[in-house]
Parts: sequence; structure tokens; C-alpha cells
Amino acid sequence: MAQKKRGNNEGSLGKRKDGRWEARVTLPDGTRRSFYGRTREEAARKLAQALRAVQEGGSLARPGRRTVGDLLDAWLQAKAGQVRPGTLASYRWLVDHHLRPRLGAVRLAALDAARIEAALAEMRRAGRSARTRIYALTLLRQACKAGVRWGWLGTNPATLAHAPKAEERPHAPAFLGPDEARRFLHAVRDDAYGPLFAFLLATGCRLGEALALRWADVDLDAGLVAITGTLRRGPDGRPERGEPKTARSRRTLVLPAVALEAFREQRRRQAAARLRAGSLWQDLGYVFTSAVGTPVDGRNARRAFKAALARAGLPPALRLHDLRHSAASLLLAQGADLRTVMEVLGHSQIGVTADVYVHLVPALKRDAAAKLDAALGGP
Repeated sequence: MAQKKRGNNEGSLGKRKDGRWEARVTLPDGTRRSFYGRTREEAARKLAQALRAVQEGGSLARPGRRTVGDLLDAWLQAKAGQVRPGTLASYRWLVDHHLRPRLGAVRLAALDAARIEAALAEMRRAGRSARTRIYALTLLRQACKAGVRWGWLGTNPATLAHAPKAEERPHAPAFLGPDEARRFLHAVRDDAYGPLFAFLLATGCRLGEALALRWADVDLDAGLVAITGTLRRGPDGRPERGEPKTARSRRTLVLPAVALEAFREQRRRQAAARLRAGSLWQDLGYVFTSAVGTPVDGRNARRAFKAALARAGLPPALRLHDLRHSAASLLLAQGADLRTVMEVLGHSQIGVTADVYVHLVPALKRDAAAKLDAALGGP
């Protein structure tokens, strides 16, 4: 059989004695795979699909033996260089906890809408929210789309599965009113995490944004802070600093007096901690640190927040993230417009801000109408 030679992982194509065309590819581990076609074009198409799968991180397991688990593994491998580590970790968690246990052993040739909907129904019976089930289906659709591109699937069966109906927001976001906010600040005044909590409440920053702050980002004389990154848990469990959540999340904030004082207090505390730690201190430049200069663990901050709620006599169901909602609600109550709140919070679109704080919009509209009446001399 005459064949045109190519380099490894490029493939070769030639006509066999039996009249069929054969396409071969050598994998990185040295093994070879063949794909057959009645015409040169058919064999070339199969070869191209195989090479694309290898380039995008897929495997070349025998087509009839490939499972949904094989597809998900290949898709995750391909995504490793395309998405942020935190996003990839959420993909892996969803695959390992929900998709693989229910669909991983299913052969790709047998995957259909009925099996997928049955898996989603099982997730519902297990108490998984509609949001989680929708996320699982979305991820499976993306993986199957890659499978079609690689030639592993003829069509995308996940697009035929009915998506779970989205649940309505059960209630408005929880937040602290002015009196509760002052009570909370008083309760955390001497807390180890007090400056962090005060900064979050005064600015509405996300916890990851606050923990990623470095002193180089803070200008106490000008009263400004630059939000330039976020701190998240990496694949190895250690905190790692990455890019902000969205382009609009990168922003500069004017610091209220409460936040300015929080930074000054944190600087005093950190100087004392540095002296105590001595040679153990790690000078990484972060604002909010442990006793040895390493970034604060978000889990510890959340535990301390729950203890602070108890001391302040506030509802234990409040989450640390609700300090962000509290900042936004206080801003809106003081007359700030939605666009200003959007810019302070770093939302990607004003629609996001309006959707989250829709419960406050009617009151804002009534206030605006009253102001217009006053300007026009109305009753």
C-alpha cells in the first residue's frame, strides 16, 4: 500500500489492496490508530476529526467503547487551558459529583435525551436545585458539542433534553439596615477580622476582591483603593491571586471614612503582627493577612462572621456576602442611582444590578416621583 509519509501526530493516508482507504495516526505514546473509508474523502474526514480530538485534549479510544465519562474527561482536559482555575474546578466538581455518577458509564452511542432527563430527575429527587441541574445540563451540552466536533458523536443529544424550569428567586437578598449595620460594626470593632468586615460593608466589595488587596492598591492619602484582582482557592487547595471576575470588576473606589479607618487600623495591627512573627513573617504585600503574613483563608473569615452575628444579636442566616448586599441597599436608600451602584459593585451590566435589587426599585421610583413633584411645585 503506497502511503504519503508524514510526521508523528500528523497522520498518513493511503489506499489498501482491498480498495478501501486507510488513514493512520501515531499518538504521542507511540501507539497507532487507523480509520477506514470507502473513499479517500471519507478516510481523510475521519483522520481530520481524530487529529482535532488529539489537539483539543481528547483521546482516541475505540469509538464503540467510548463512554460519557471518556467524553467528560477529554472535555475537561481541553478546557484546562481555556478557563480560569476556579471555573475549571467548578466544572470538575459538577462532573465528579453529579454527571459521572449518573451518566459516566453510559456508552456515547447509547446516550439520548431520555437518559439525560432521567439523570436530571434523579438529581431533583436528591434535592439538587434547578440552578444546579440547569448548570449540569449546560455543561453536558458543551461537552457533547465538543464530541460532535471531534467526531465522537453524530449529533448532540443533550440539546434535545428538556431543561429544568428555573426557580423564581425565593426572596430578596438579605441585608443590614442602617441600625443593624451600626450594631454590627460595633460588635466587630475588636474582632481580628473587624477591619475586613468594615471594609466589605463600607464598599460592597466581594470577599475575594478584598482578600486580594495589596498595600500597593491602597492610597490612604487620596482615599482610594484599586480593585485589581481576586483571591480564590486553586486546584491544590491553596489561595491564588487571579484576574477580577469581569472586566468591570477592575475598578477604583473612593473610600468612605469607615473604610479608611479600617485600613489604618489594619495597618497598625499588621505592624504588630509582623513584630511578633519575626523571621516567620512572609512579606507578600497583602492587606488582610494571617499572623504570619499569608493571605486570609476565606473559610476562617466566614466562621468569624457567624460568631460576630451572634455577638451583635443579628440573624444567623446572614452570609458574609450579604455585607455586599447591605452596602448596595444602603447606597440606594441614600439616593444613589443604579448606575452608580453598578460601578461601585463592579457588576458587568446595569441589568444585573436592577435584577438583584429589584425589591428596592419601586421605592426608588416613588422617591424620584416625589423629588420631581417638589421640583415642579406639585402638591
